[in-house]
Amino acid sequence: MELILIRHAKAFERDALKWPDDSRRPLTEDGVRDFRRLAKRLGRLVPAVELVESSAFERAWATAEILRERAGWPKPRRSERLEPGGDEGLGHDGLGRERMQALARSIAAMHGLRTVVWVGHEPMFSSLASFLLTGSIDAMRIEFAKGAALALRFQPPADAATPPDASSVIGRAQMLWMLTPRMVRRMR
Repeated sequence: MELILIRHAKAFERDALKWPDDSRRPLTEDGVRDFRRLAKRLGRLVPAVELVESSAFERAWATAEILRERAGWPKPRRSERLEPGGDEGLGHDGLGRERMQALARSIAAMHGLRTVVWVGHEPMFSSLASFLLTGSIDAMRIEFAKGAALALRFQPPADAATPPDASSVIGRAQMLWMLTPRMVRRMR
């Protein structure tokens, strides 16, 4: 299985006066423009995706909708597990090992799919990538730019009769590639 983590495109800065509910903060025009280009490239790079899940926060959801429109990927499904918050105080940047293990269990449960896309937020995605690659939330520092995509591959379990569990994905991912809006701008 391949998992593509996509951080939402560039959004407006936090402003409690404009967006008292931060989940409603939208993408900027530049963010939309840059991500439309990146999404088109992603559609060429990964033409077949079975599932797109996204945080319902406006900036992430709009990013997922651009993927549907420009990459031709499936309509996104809302996933609360990709939304920030709810576990402050559990560890690195409020992202504890318990939450990372829950995400790993979700990944293991999707073992029958070939390509899954998650659209969400920082610092969750860089912590999750580190956890999946090394088994530690903060062993790797990943600069996850706004609108960037990171592809990970998980090998199926050695015993095909045994369904995968979280331990089959934690620290066992292989990083395939990363694509950022800046890289796409330079590809013209």
